[in-house]
Amino acid sequence: MYRRMLLVIGLAAGGAACGGDSPTPGTLRDLDGLVFNHAYKCSQTDPPPKGAWCADPSGMEKIVFKSSGASSYDVRDVPDHGFQMSGTVSGLTLTWTATSPNGYSEGGSWTFSADGSTFAGHSTYHALDLSYSGACEGTGAVDPGTPATPASVGECP
Repeated sequence: MYRRMLLVIGLAAGGAACGGDSPTPGTLRDLDGLVFNHAYKCSQTDPPPKGAWCADPSGMEKIVFKSSGASSYDVRDVPDHGFQMSGTVSGLTLTWTATSPNGYSEGGSWTFSADGSTFAGHSTYHALDLSYSGACEGTGAVDPGTPATPASVGECP
């Protein structure tokens, strides 16, 4: 299954720095306007006879964070492909959930580096009709940086 990410992210109160200020240690910087390169691997389990397989061995996309007011962000693919995610930040970790227009829901978390320039994390997903499920590992780096190779997951080395 080919996946694209769009997300809406809400920051917990006090979780972001303003303007060019440095964030308080242990809190995430203001991500407004930042573009990240996002790499991911996803392993999926389908009904027999197919079973488990590596659905996305080396996914790559660009995502852009835009402030949407009240300590929240809209984050979309560049270009936008319709996947929508919402979440909150506590310290340096974004915890999110999503529903795809392609018939599945997903949830997970990304932990950002202290300077907010990279992230890594895990998610799980399942078809809304429960016909398949899977897990993903993802990493990100502020553009033009190259994200680290995501960790192995399931059938994806």
